[in-house]
Amino acid sequence: MAAVEAEHQNRADETDEISFKDGDSDICQQLMDRYAKSSASQHRHLVATAAAMRSILTSESLPPSPPAYFAAAISSLDSSTEDPMAVSALLTFLSIVVPLVPDGGISAAMAREAVGVLVKPIDGEGEKKLGVASLRAGVKCIGTLLVGFCDLDDWESIRIGFGSLLKFSIDKRPKVRRCAQECLEKLFGSLLSSTVIKEASDTLYALLKEHKSVLSELSSKKIVEGSKVESALKSENAEAAHVLNVLSATVPFLSAEVSSCVFSELCKLMGSQFSPLTRQILKAIDTIFKSSEDTVVVPEIEGVITSLTGYVSLHEKNPADTVLHVALLFFITRTWISYLL
Repeated sequence: MAAVEAEHQNRADETDEISFKDGDSDICQQLMDRYAKSSASQHRHLVATAAAMRSILTSESLPPSPPAYFAAAISSLDSSTEDPMAVSALLTFLSIVVPLVPDGGISAAMAREAVGVLVKPIDGEGEKKLGVASLRAGVKCIGTLLVGFCDLDDWESIRIGFGSLLKFSIDKRPKVRRCAQECLEKLFGSLLSSTVIKEASDTLYALLKEHKSVLSELSSKKIVEGSKVESALKSENAEAAHVLNVLSATVPFLSAEVSSCVFSELCKLMGSQFSPLTRQILKAIDTIFKSSEDTVVVPEIEGVITSLTGYVSLHEKNPADTVLHVALLFFITRTWISYLL
């Protein structure tokens, strides 16, 4: 049974990766041509869902275009939240359709409403009923709608979707987590409004503060060179560790104030001996230096020098690659001080 489920999961992932034609090509027909003979249950449900969506368009005399399919699928999803099988097929269908919608094909108001519809089945109790591929499809849809169609100058328009991406960016399921982190990075990179950037940055910083105690505990946990870092991370504290990965991906886009606060927190987490978080902390600090320009002030740099010096002084007890990384950062910080002074 496990082997069958794994095979179905792989096929579902393949569906997500295969590209489909946009333009005048009917997406329903493309799906039928591709999966009509497939024995995989998720493909049969996907084809049936596509056929149902086309039937809706036909009954309303609408063209089989991506925007029309999107509207029909979102409406159906809004009324199918109690049926996991239907939800899974609709999420997969939407993850295929949404990227095919041309610019301006979905209004900002409709995109905001659609994000709210998408969040419901993949959040809370609904999340437990869906597989990895379905959750990933939902996350992908939310990210695409936020970046491509929502009003990025209005925090309320993206707040719910942003929160969902942030939640799944530290998810225990790698494929869901990576997808959410990629979407979050694209979203941050698309923000231009200082007000929205501040709100998004503050929300992310709140996540860091929420996991601060666990991060502090992990950073003080020593690991002997040669031991596996993964073995030191339990399922209940893995989320906290993933927060650092989110920071590494998004810190170039954070507000100057939050970036400075994050830098300060990272310095506190950087101990003198190798821990389960050392590599992630170093990566995040490295990213801050590469993107901060003149936003890092001298007291903060002096703080990280203290942390790095302590780590280098115990070089014999720490992995060689991290010692080299620290040495490079140490050189960069000294250069920064010379520049700022």
